[in-house]
This record gives sequence, structure tokens and C-alpha cells, in this order.
Amino acid sequence: MTALPRVSDEAGKVALGIVALVEVPQVWSQWQPSVSTLRGGDWPGMEESVALGSAIAWGYSLAIAGLISWIIGEWWPLIGAAIMNVVSQSLYGHFVRNPHEDNPRAKAPAIEGGV
Repeated sequence: MTALPRVSDEAGKVALGIVALVEVPQVWSQWQPSVSTLRGGDWPGMEESVALGSAIAWGYSLAIAGLISWIIGEWWPLIGAAIMNVVSQSLYGHFVRNPHEDNPRAKAPAIEGGV
């Protein structure tokens, strides 16, 4: 009778996969504010900066997750990173379209199309 696989047998793969998932919010929190700040902060046309920051964050985080997926031979880190990117994209887009009421952008005309 063969023994069932133990967590310790796969610990390296699991640890690297978790690194891929932890990196996604780190990348978003690094690139979104940086691009927005460098391009002028909070202003009526900031959806372009969010789109640019999002593209960079998507590319960087999927590259890391893809590399880790390739190294460990598993798809779940890449799939998990893609799902987390979709959630991050949705949240950033929501906050661009719905600024806080104290923000001067809240009184500006609505953003068409959105992010």
C-alpha cells in the first residue's frame, strides 16, 4: 500500500505558490500609487493613470506567477494571480468612478467608460 502524499512532501511547491499570490497585492500597491503620483495625482482624467498602472501590475504579477507556476509545474499560482488581478482591477476602477464625497473629483463630471 502506498502512502498518501504529505504536506511536507509538497511544502516547497506550496510555499512558492503562496509567494506568487502574496506578490499580487504588493505589485498593485506599488504600481498604482506610483503611476498616479508621477502622472499628477488625483484629477478628473486619472482613469488613464489607473489603466497604465493596472497594465504594469497585471504584466508584472502574471510574469512572477507564471514563472513560479513553471518552476513548480502547477497552474494554480497563475490562475490565482489572474483572479486576484481581476478583483484588484475592479476595486481600483470602482474607486476611480466613485471618489469620496470630500474629493473635488466627486463634483466633476462622471467618467465615461471607466476603467
